[in-house]
Amino acid sequence: MMYRLIPYLLASPFLLVGCLFSQTTKDEYLFRRQAKENLVLLRNEHRSVPVMNLEEPLALVSLGSNGLTPFQETIRYYVDCELINLSYSEADAQIAFSQLLRKHPRLIIIWRNPEGWRSLPQRLKEKWQAAVQDDIDRYQMARIIVVGSNETLNMFPGLASASSLLLTGGVSRIHEQLAAQVLMGAESCYGRLKQDVSRFFLRGNGLRLNGGLRLTYSPPETVGWDGNDLTLVIDSIVQKGIDQLAYPGCQVLVARQGHVVFHRSYGYHTYDKTIEVSDLDLYDLASITKVTAPLPILMKMVDDAEIDLDIPMAAYWPDFYKSDKGQITLREVLSHQAGLTPYITFYKQVTRTDGSFKWRSIKSARSATYPTKVYERMYLHNRWKKKMMRGIRDSDLETPGEYNYSGLAFLVFPDMLFSLTGLPMDLYLQQTFFSPLGAGRICFNPVSKVGLESIVPTEFDSVFRKTLVHGYVHDENAALLGGVSGNAGLFANSHDLAKLLQMYLNKGYYGGIQYLSSEVVDEFTSAHYNGNPRGLGFDKPRPEGTGYSHASHMASESSYGHYGFTGTFFWVDPKEELILIFLSNRVFPTRKNGLLRSLQIRESLLDACYQIKPVSW
Repeated sequence: MMYRLIPYLLASPFLLVGCLFSQTTKDEYLFRRQAKENLVLLRNEHRSVPVMNLEEPLALVSLGSNGLTPFQETIRYYVDCELINLSYSEADAQIAFSQLLRKHPRLIIIWRNPEGWRSLPQRLKEKWQAAVQDDIDRYQMARIIVVGSNETLNMFPGLASASSLLLTGGVSRIHEQLAAQVLMGAESCYGRLKQDVSRFFLRGNGLRLNGGLRLTYSPPETVGWDGNDLTLVIDSIVQKGIDQLAYPGCQVLVARQGHVVFHRSYGYHTYDKTIEVSDLDLYDLASITKVTAPLPILMKMVDDAEIDLDIPMAAYWPDFYKSDKGQITLREVLSHQAGLTPYITFYKQVTRTDGSFKWRSIKSARSATYPTKVYERMYLHNRWKKKMMRGIRDSDLETPGEYNYSGLAFLVFPDMLFSLTGLPMDLYLQQTFFSPLGAGRICFNPVSKVGLESIVPTEFDSVFRKTLVHGYVHDENAALLGGVSGNAGLFANSHDLAKLLQMYLNKGYYGGIQYLSSEVVDEFTSAHYNGNPRGLGFDKPRPEGTGYSHASHMASESSYGHYGFTGTFFWVDPKEELILIFLSNRVFPTRKNGLLRSLQIRESLLDACYQIKPVSW
């Protein structure tokens, strides 16, 4: 609704004035369109372009540069890979280059900085040219992809025999970004040489390659939106939240029609402003875990006829047979109308009234009896999980058939799914979904996988862990399960989360792989009971006047999403082909901070996506 947006626009007059006189997004759109025409794929002998298997190791070598380049940065949005920079003038750089070709199973090599090349002594140029010619002849297989400007072929004639060769047609940031997206199957390539560039490649040469396999990073004008308007509104909303201390920083991503048209990181990890939020930093997703961890596995198992949503869940979780929950179905559980207790604060059962840990529950060192890591120097007794499961089994059953949000069953899903698949839930997700999607940074327990500087702190936990929760799950129940749970525990950045959501939006398809059937995606993202504002796991729009909703009243009936307690949110609208992701740590330093909701930040961002002005030129 427009009334939500007016305060943010009025609060940022300088942004408004600047946007009215800026042509930045229009200029970039026009330049990008021209640059795209100059991209030319000259060789693709083993069809190594686009890069399909994202699970195999990949190294990205940038020659002629030192720091992170636009090409490298763009590739990293698609897949984690090793980044290697070599200077032309570096001592023994040619030897290092040869060693890289021998060592790495797959390489993408980009030649940059022709000015730096031209300044080299002729002797060093000849040494480089001989080394490259020898190495390309020796290693010219599908694992090597060469990228460079037209001048690159004059610098290194030996590249003409590379099995895959893409010419950028220019040396700008946008040329590099487009080239990276062509390699990853996001952008099409249809350019042809406008003049001879060597005796091997003549005017008119060029191979056609279709894109659209993965999300494309494009200016908003590509999908008919006014980019200045989009930037103005989102910047204004987000900045007001930061100014009023609703959160210290955040990530925002908007995708439409398969194009990421807005992605930006704002603010800092914490209010001391020492570490700025970067695009690949990880946030605790909290309850978004429900629809990104157990849910895709359940969807696949329904697809494979290994699970029936309409028989008692006890068929898959026998504990329920021994209780009053013996007849509730997975469809009822996932729709939150099975009558399950909303939440049980199990951590209170391992602590005394003064907040200290019970002697037999938690120890400071790992052992066979205390194997489950809850936090640093906190290990839980090995019998505690059984106690939690009994607590869930014996919990009160409220009124079945009425909507009542509960995360209780999601605590048992990891063990239930392990019994059905034979794999731990986190390993199954990585192998079946996250790694093939190129979303390998979505993970449980990230502190064991990435540095703390890449993980945004969550909260100073004053009730359980009595310290800053950083790199470990915020939710106490998930922590008692070792950080791997169905109700919470996943960490992600907006870019990797967008891949999973785009797969949902594409009816189960992404990157050349059909992960799920369109039928099962439709079933899970649809409402199943009258008066119940849920799909199977997913939140749905609510009719106006029927209760609080994070969704916009402009969202279509087919849209769906979820929010997380830590300050996270996403919404997907198939009718508009729209994805909005907002990730923050609004609970820093305390969960008592409710400004994110009272300021309606998430709701206003979603409203804005339905009201962006169309391109008028």
